[in-house]
Amino acid sequence: QETRHFKLAFPPGAQFDFEAGQFVNLILEQQVPGKTVKRPYSIASPPIWKGFIDLCWKRVEGGLATNWLWTKQEGDTLKIQGPLGRFTLKRPLPKTIVFVSTGTGIAPFRSMIHVLLDESAPCEIWNIFGNRYETDILYYEEFQELGTKHKNLHTVFTVSRPKNWTGETAYVQHML
Repeated sequence: QETRHFKLAFPPGAQFDFEAGQFVNLILEQQVPGKTVKRPYSIASPPIWKGFIDLCWKRVEGGLATNWLWTKQEGDTLKIQGPLGRFTLKRPLPKTIVFVSTGTGIAPFRSMIHVLLDESAPCEIWNIFGNRYETDILYYEEFQELGTKHKNLHTVFTVSRPKNWTGETAYVQHML
């Protein structure tokens, strides 16, 4: 599988405050000698979950960051910068919110959806989530379970290159 979910834990006592939708820069200091390289990744967990952040990455062939990340194991340390960005929920909330994403683009929306559900936001939430293959769908079971618990969350999964998929197969822009 070329797409993975990563949980980054902070040292005990460390505080990391952010808003749903923000991102961090991953700092790659040793990858290019004499140069600090940064790669942005959206935070996939909501701020209400303390002590860690979730990130997701798709491995890019020849990619500097993702190929290095694939070598990381539990207990390894990473250096990040952030939180950064203003791609956050705007208040007051509208009556209906539609999130449209593909692949790892789900990350900031996962964070926002959890925040909205946690605060029992009085709005309908549509999550249109596309992937190439059914094996690439991040958080499939999680969104299914959330939709069962919260009647105002409607997740539509669509797969553009199905193998054994029986659900939607249109591109997200057509689903919209």
